Amino acid sequence: MVLQSARDRITAVAAGLAFHGFLALLPILVAAVGLLSLIGLSPHALHRLVHDTSVLLPSQMANLVNAQLTRPGHRGAGLVELLAGSAVALWSSIEAISALEIALDVAYELPTDRNFLTRRLRALPLLGITVILGGSASILIVLGTPIRHLLPASFGLLAPEYEVVSGIVRYGGALLALMVLLSAYYRFGTSGTGENRYEWLSPGAVLAALCWVGAAAAFAFYLDRFGHEQASYGALAGAAVTLLWLYLTAIAVLLGAEFNRELERTEERRHGAPPPARW
Repeated sequence: MVLQSARDRITAVAAGLAFHGFLALLPILVAAVGLLSLIGLSPHALHRLVHDTSVLLPSQMANLVNAQLTRPGHRGAGLVELLAGSAVALWSSIEAISALEIALDVAYELPTDRNFLTRRLRALPLLGITVILGGSASILIVLGTPIRHLLPASFGLLAPEYEVVSGIVRYGGALLALMVLLSAYYRFGTSGTGENRYEWLSPGAVLAALCWVGAAAAFAFYLDRFGHEQASYGALAGAAVTLLWLYLTAIAVLLGAEFNRELERTEERRHGAPPPARW
């Protein structure tokens, strides 16, 4: 798998995915600022939301998000930001998913036979799945405090017990949603029929999710303990860290696809035919 990953140049492909992801992230932040301005969150609620975003992101990346979320504005500007940001965010997100489709075609050794329009139309359902499953994973992590408050009332758990249970629900549920999302990418994100890759939880998705969690944790630890990106990049530190984080994420996703393809290749050599469909 390592040699095949090198032949497929996944590090170079991952760099392209990170770039497209970064271009999609900024309009999403603009739309979020407009939405929060229209909602008119109280200072306390906004402070809590800003604090909870640091759970999902490296601190330097969270600072970039927080600077946008806490930027002062007025209602008219919020409506303009929401409409313009939503339109640009939709298009840039479709472009990011299209880039992912091309990368998965390379990993699965499939011809890139989709034209410009077809590829972007096929990206729409994948984008919807990303919003549903990715949003669910994010909500599970960010809404940790409400979950902890609900568990004791619902199940009568003691404090030490519900801390453990709430952690399992939050992080276990978020990890499961991430694995299902990755499996959907591997199943529907290629130009082939994918009949032999129909799995709710594919081995590659499990590997990719675990690699991403490990890489993200190691990256955050490095930044907190040894990183000097602020001195190196100055005001651009948040953007540089965000690109690196997206780059690691893209590598993990492509490694999962390469692993799935290697399993298929092994089955083909063993039986002389594609592996049977699995649940």
